[in-house]
Amino acid sequence: MLSNSSQTSLLSSRPLSNTELDKQLFVDRTREVEALRTAIDNKYNILLAGPTGIGKTTLVYRLLLSKETSRSFIFCSMSPLISDSVSMIDALAISLAQHVQKLAPKRITQRMQEAFNALSVSRMNFSLLGAEVSLAQQQNQGLVEAKYASIVKLAEAISAISDGNLTITFILDSLPNESELYMEFFGQYRDILWRMSCNFLVVCDQAILYEIWKPPLSSFFDTKIQVQPLSKESAKMMLMVRDFDPGYFFEAMYWLSGGVPRRLLNLARKISLGLITMEKVEAVASNRMRIEQTLSPTEQEVIMEIEEFEEGVSASNESLQKCMNLSRGRLAQIFIKLTTMKILQSDKVGRERLYRLANELSLEQDRE
Repeated sequence: MLSNSSQTSLLSSRPLSNTELDKQLFVDRTREVEALRTAIDNKYNILLAGPTGIGKTTLVYRLLLSKETSRSFIFCSMSPLISDSVSMIDALAISLAQHVQKLAPKRITQRMQEAFNALSVSRMNFSLLGAEVSLAQQQNQGLVEAKYASIVKLAEAISAISDGNLTITFILDSLPNESELYMEFFGQYRDILWRMSCNFLVVCDQAILYEIWKPPLSSFFDTKIQVQPLSKESAKMMLMVRDFDPGYFFEAMYWLSGGVPRRLLNLARKISLGLITMEKVEAVASNRMRIEQTLSPTEQEVIMEIEEFEEGVSASNESLQKCMNLSRGRLAQIFIKLTTMKILQSDKVGRERLYRLANELSLEQDRE
């Protein structure tokens, strides 16, 4: 196993892109890629879901490298500033315009030019109106009409592109985990979106899936594809192509990571940097396996998630509640039970009680 800066760089847990180096680091995701290709070729609207770090964005880049679909992809990495349909429609319009600008001049028809001129004016009026209206007043008739007019112009622009024999799939990644945004755009404007000559692949975090997968939003999407943890074979391959050979300790590493790529890479990187030893990894894995049979699946997942909070986490943490689909009260009950079992330990910090794994179950350095 190498232990140098080059290897540490390869162990980065960032999403892979379409660079030549990253192309060599992709591991097998045949099932998910084939499911996406089939759904896209059938013009389905797709929700691609999975927990943070499972490899959703990497999977999308893997799809973009594929030449085995007739669709033209428009990849939109959404800004955290997008908070409502105003900014959402604007982002889609900008991405669509940038896509058309890359076309050969002879492929840009008169209808395309007219549609994009109209869309540009609509976006300008829309943005001005949106800027003048406070968030508390966003449902007034003027803004509602402006939103509707803007998304209709967007639909007309997409239709014009389709007349030019381009079939569009919008890929939306990094949307904020705000259920209201999903509900407003894909629910309120569902009928208009259905009439567009395009389809949508929306990358969604598991933490918000429980909130949004219900009518009317769920009826907009034709299929939901959930990204699963890596198999043992794929997980080992992911480490090996990055020049990290876990050897005998692979089983312990895989078990602790749950097959989630980001967790596995974070663990390998800490080992490579000398922050933890292989022996520590094996000991923690052994201790957790010992207590696993006494816990419910939900309690096991809480232990896995709590590892991400190095300084501890309280039951009032909203991101953990969403991720686990648990109320604050239920999460507090689990924390208290696990503390009684000496699986967790806690500290009072200000007005909150922060929980973390007991030393013998944690990969972090032991604390007093």
